[in-house]
Amino acid sequence: MAIYPYFSTTIINKDVLINSSFKAGMALVLDNNGRAIKADSQLLLFDSAAQKYGKFLGFATSDHDISGNTIIIPDVIGSNYLDSNLNFVKTENTEYSVPKRALLDYQDSAISSFYNNTDLNPTAKRGVGVYNTPGDYFVTDQFVRVLHGDYGLDSTTLVDLNPGDLLTFGGGINAGKLVKVNIDSFGPEVLIIGTVLKHVPAAGLLYFKQTNYRSLFGTNPYVLAIDAGNTSSYISGSTTTRNLVNGTSGGTLINGTSYSSANSGAWAFDGTNDYINNTFTGTFTNSATVLIWLQPDHPVQSLSTPPLLYYTGLMTFTNSILVSHYPWTDESTYISILRTDRVGPIALSPSVNRAIPHLLVITTDGTSWKMYQNNILINTTAAEATVSLNHTIIGNGGYSNTAYWYKGKIFQFNLLNRALTQAQITSYYNATRGRYGL
Repeated sequence: MAIYPYFSTTIINKDVLINSSFKAGMALVLDNNGRAIKADSQLLLFDSAAQKYGKFLGFATSDHDISGNTIIIPDVIGSNYLDSNLNFVKTENTEYSVPKRALLDYQDSAISSFYNNTDLNPTAKRGVGVYNTPGDYFVTDQFVRVLHGDYGLDSTTLVDLNPGDLLTFGGGINAGKLVKVNIDSFGPEVLIIGTVLKHVPAAGLLYFKQTNYRSLFGTNPYVLAIDAGNTSSYISGSTTTRNLVNGTSGGTLINGTSYSSANSGAWAFDGTNDYINNTFTGTFTNSATVLIWLQPDHPVQSLSTPPLLYYTGLMTFTNSILVSHYPWTDESTYISILRTDRVGPIALSPSVNRAIPHLLVITTDGTSWKMYQNNILINTTAAEATVSLNHTIIGNGGYSNTAYWYKGKIFQFNLLNRALTQAQITSYYNATRGRYGL
């Protein structure tokens, strides 16, 4: 793959980790040993924007692969042409990409330490040139038209790239590639490394201006964020999760809560005794939000069949912030707040197919509790001004009543110290729904 600079003639040489793989045009960062690797937002989750900036090297000038490489060639004539009526048609792109032969010199080779007197490691390696000239203009085919997620997992839904859009490097399968920053995000700060000049879909090229600054979305409201599909949060087979907010424990899988590969990763609860136990404590004055991607395995509901009660629990925040039964035996939802009586039922939306993954959102602003399915407001009910918790149990909704176990899948669980607006919930839903085929 490729990059073409408009003006830059400055190339800085950096050492490369042996057998690493990246394409020309990819964003590179320094690893812990001072070698260039492709930038992966998932591996930098716990770094501040300032730390990311310190590690950011620039854009690779050459490939470190022996297959699938391209080169961008300027076309002095451009793509102008005469149509069938002999009318002159002017097109904007003046570059195009073509396959590039993979030569043996793409293999790692030894570099004499005499040319790098700070490197005492004799491991065979080859260097790579990088462009890092903020304000310069580049053309690349190393980009993906998706929104960058709050915690390193990018959306899978294609979006438009328009002049002025902000760019950062993606995570996971998009590592090293430019992706679009979600300006409606309410998550952690993001390192901005480019702005879109133009996108030419026919040529598969993105024209951008390099920038180096950070984008702030206000105070990060996330308190707890765990994701079965993000290896920085959970590795299949493990009994522990990692909080994406700060790298601390995100909870322990209890009683055999299992992993499912569905939709890039989920925790499966058996409806008998499975749960995730998190010891997070905190007080939320006036506002809080719970964001959950889930897929219940609830059977046909019947009030005359009490055992079905066992499948209705979802989450319990002890010390009385929230108890949720989702769904209850009559297909509704009950929520208990700061007391043991119910402030429901909240009827479930008939427009949401709960046989497939969907987003459940519960917010409180100190005046009212609101419940959303996907980005649809379902119901509003009165709430108290202050909520607090000393424990978080995911998979049981019985306020320490062991009867109310959840049966189904949970993909992502997020707790925020802010009541999100419907616009913010819609933005989050649109940025994440692609993972679930919605």
